[in-house]
Amino acid sequence: MTQSVRMVAASDRFNSRYSEAEGELANLANLYVALSQLHAARNVRHVLRNLKELLAQFLGAGAFSVYLASPDGKELVSIASEGVAVDEIARMPVTEGVVGQAFSKGEIFFDETKDVSKGSIEDPAAVIPLDFNGRTVGVIAIFGTLPQKTEFVNVDTELFKLLGAQAAPALINARLFTDAGRKVPGVQAFLDLED
Repeated sequence: MTQSVRMVAASDRFNSRYSEAEGELANLANLYVALSQLHAARNVRHVLRNLKELLAQFLGAGAFSVYLASPDGKELVSIASEGVAVDEIARMPVTEGVVGQAFSKGEIFFDETKDVSKGSIEDPAAVIPLDFNGRTVGVIAIFGTLPQKTEFVNVDTELFKLLGAQAAPALINARLFTDAGRKVPGVQAFLDLED
């Protein structure tokens, strides 16, 4: 009987590890899809549309805004939002509140102890700094999630990191591609590069 018990325990451990590995693979697939969608767009409008879809589908964000820093760096200007009144979130000083702190420090903010579906403009569920070349150029502020999404899990924090590292380059590259007339430069442009 003890051998049977050991076999059952070993089988349970195997099944548990298998389920964990399956979950990790699914998470990696989701992150890959998110990254591919973000960089597949060739103009700013499509990058923002894909970003909105990622925030809603993968993070359950119900109210959020994407901000970029003003030229003087004193305020954050909303370039896209969902689920909030534009006049309430159009501009935010970089020196105030959780959104300003996350921008100034360049650190992701979210409170693991609270119900993220009950976030607000003053007390957002999460704030993700947008990094470009080692510099924070904006943030994504998730003011609240859908009612069924009450907490952020490990894969969400990985997606925060991915969005923080990839959203700004996707936006900037789309803007530059549009400015270049949506034309791919010839090979000589790549050969002439000086780094």
